[in-house]
Amino acid sequence: MNHYGRRKRSKLPASMWSPTHMFLQPRNYVGFNEALNRQNPFRYSQLVPDMEDCVWLRSMLTSELEVRPPRSERKEKKALAGFCTTIYDNGRLVAFAEMRKVGSHFEISTVLVDPAHRGRGVGKSLIRTSVEQIEGSLVLCCTKNPAMAKVLKSLGFTAVGWPGISTAIGLTINTIGRLLSMLIRFEFKRIWIQGKGILAYERYVLEKAEKQ
Repeated sequence: MNHYGRRKRSKLPASMWSPTHMFLQPRNYVGFNEALNRQNPFRYSQLVPDMEDCVWLRSMLTSELEVRPPRSERKEKKALAGFCTTIYDNGRLVAFAEMRKVGSHFEISTVLVDPAHRGRGVGKSLIRTSVEQIEGSLVLCCTKNPAMAKVLKSLGFTAVGWPGISTAIGLTINTIGRLLSMLIRFEFKRIWIQGKGILAYERYVLEKAEKQ
């Protein structure tokens, strides 16, 4: 799909649901031209996300204490229209992941799968589609979840101890920013849960083959 495609929704009946029937829809970014869009992959789409999508995202961010805290409705709508991957089942958002440039890597972060759709390969489809969207050659994902680690390894990611100075600095800055965000929101339980397991996080990297 090119950068000017329109967002679509799955119209499959519930009885036909399976991971292969889900519509994997990357968000599209509107640029002045293809060259400019390659320079700035974080260009936002002009499409306005559905209110239901925003409600789902904020609800998942509220309940999942291992990820970033929910932000305002306006900011979450912007996130849904930005550089992210979404999966829909019968027109309903069931999975979300956002990507960002961190040092020399593109990081896949804030990976969310609806509880009712876990264990069906949705998470693997989410990561695979995110990797396909990223144009850079180095893809990073940090996790301490054994199930997520298994998914990453199955897709070719390998654990690394040191991602490089620029990426390490970027990750540190992002961690400090998240901490400040949680403090401002008085998210002390989230701070405790994330802080006590911070040393358990592993960094997984995938080096994509260059396109011919």
